Amino acid sequence: MWVMAMAVAGCLFVIPTAAEIPIVQTMMLAGMGTAPALALLMTLPAVSLPSLIMLRKAFPAKALWLTGAMVAVSGVIVGGLALLF
Repeated sequence: MWVMAMAVAGCLFVIPTAAEIPIVQTMMLAGMGTAPALALLMTLPAVSLPSLIMLRKAFPAKALWLTGAMVAVSGVIVGGLALLF
């Protein structure tokens, strides 16, 4: 459940590349598990809602929805794999 929530949340926020590491590290120190943290690490730098909105005139809506969905799915997969180990 938390893995999916963090994967979706990671797709919503604008985070500069490499800034996700201290954010996730702080959240792990506060008690976040490894699987949700990996989901965030996969999704935070990859895509954000504001970037998708800015690109809506340059790309078809279907491509933008697919990009956001695939990033979220990849975060869920990586987080799910972390639960197995």
